[in-house]
Amino acid sequence: MQPGLRKSLQRELDFLRRNGWDLALLTWIPVLMLALVAWLFSAGVARDLPIAVVDADHGAVSRQYIRLLEATPGLRVSDQPTDLAQAFSLVRRNAIWAVVVVPAGTTRRIDRGMQATLLAYPNAAYNTQSGAVMRDIGNATQRLGVLLAGGTAARLKGAAATMPPPLRVEARTLFNPQTSYELLLVPLIETAMLHLLACIGAAASVGRELRDSTAAGWLADAGGSIGAAVLGKLAPYVIAYTVLGALGLAVFSLGGWPVAGSVWVLVAAQFLLYLAYAGIGLLFVGLSGSMVTALSLVGVYAGASLAFSGALFPTAGAPLFTQIFSALTPYRWFAQVQSQQLESAAPMAATLLLLGILAAFAAVSFGLGLPLVHGLARDPARWGKR
Repeated sequence: MQPGLRKSLQRELDFLRRNGWDLALLTWIPVLMLALVAWLFSAGVARDLPIAVVDADHGAVSRQYIRLLEATPGLRVSDQPTDLAQAFSLVRRNAIWAVVVVPAGTTRRIDRGMQATLLAYPNAAYNTQSGAVMRDIGNATQRLGVLLAGGTAARLKGAAATMPPPLRVEARTLFNPQTSYELLLVPLIETAMLHLLACIGAAASVGRELRDSTAAGWLADAGGSIGAAVLGKLAPYVIAYTVLGALGLAVFSLGGWPVAGSVWVLVAAQFLLYLAYAGIGLLFVGLSGSMVTALSLVGVYAGASLAFSGALFPTAGAPLFTQIFSALTPYRWFAQVQSQQLESAAPMAATLLLLGILAAFAAVSFGLGLPLVHGLARDPARWGKR
């Protein structure tokens, strides 16, 4: 190892040994966060989400429908209020996630061969919960419709009318047939937390030398080479978070979600992700000359990466600012690599381009940040700023 690089690395390791909380951000705090996220979503699929049914019909159809709703694993009919006012009061208190209404006369209309309408009021202020309950309400309603259609047709038109239709659609979900929140969210949230910590660690470690007016000694230890000084200082953060990311991936895979594509490509993508965000932390210090300002920029930029990645909320068709901001975050491209290799086993040619984009983020951020920080480290007038 080049002497300047070794001395800069040793300087940062010595600091971490003397400062327990900074070391904790590289060790037990991320491990605790990864374990907490894995535990929170370990159920995989949401079950027993409470809903209310307003039964204004009190007939055989409504009773059968309530039984079908109760039999759906994702739902639980927790309340049967007498009117919508009571039901909406439960929604406002977040006691239930949807209200289903069986209007008066529903059974009578079906017995006469007519069409009846059931009403559903999901609480769309909570998109995930409302989406889950509406899917299960739709499934239960579809099952009820099939049962009632066969019985009504046989009664009104004879047994021949109950013949199945000649054509039907069978949906087969690709890559996440269980619609598991664990598979969707755990890898995304874990890497989102780690890349934020990597960017914070990089900005704090470099900005600290300027804040404490120790930049001259730091640069001298590296033999005057800003490249060796920065790489030695940031190496513990990039390496530690890459190891933690690989550990989280291994635990996730052993927990029942094997990697469909290449494990090594995923690990390489994580390394490039943390390297890119370390470079961005360096760049923010170089642009601001202040550790506090750089950390604030990190919070805005890296903290919003998950929301703008397109993995949870679509960015296609979004306002131009959203699309530009998304494209300018390395996490957006990493999320695509993770989806391709973790779930769908995409061809390597499709993933190599994304790895190249992550590498380009790292190259550009270090290429711009190094000369800026070098200038700050040689200018005592810029030291001492918080």
